[in-house]
Amino acid sequence: MSSATTRVSAIALTVLIAAAVGGCGRMPPEEATSARFTALHSGGTPVTWEASEADLRRFNEAYANATPLSEDYETTAPARVDAVLESGQSMVVWGGSQHFQTVSIRGQQFNVDGEELHRLLEEIAARAEP
Repeated sequence: MSSATTRVSAIALTVLIAAAVGGCGRMPPEEATSARFTALHSGGTPVTWEASEADLRRFNEAYANATPLSEDYETTAPARVDAVLESGQSMVVWGGSQHFQTVSIRGQQFNVDGEELHRLLEEIAARAEP
């Protein structure tokens, strides 16, 4: 095997490994089958409700359209979604105050950016009781 072929093979293998490792724990391909929305309010009483079918559809679509972020932003989020995925695993999404969302799944935490997801979490946060 020539050195050029070896280099190309090594690069291709590196790209495949990076894609496989980068995908682990991020952006699950499955949809949530149920979810509980919580509006958090500092000093107030949190408001929690089960997502309707329409809410769940909207959450799944918004999450599917979000993109992973490489930056590790931190903030205190005013809204939380506890979702149960098709596999039975739990996923938590926080957001509503910034244009990024924090996701926790399979013991990993990462940030995504989704405009639709941001709007949904803003609406959830607006339901908090002062």
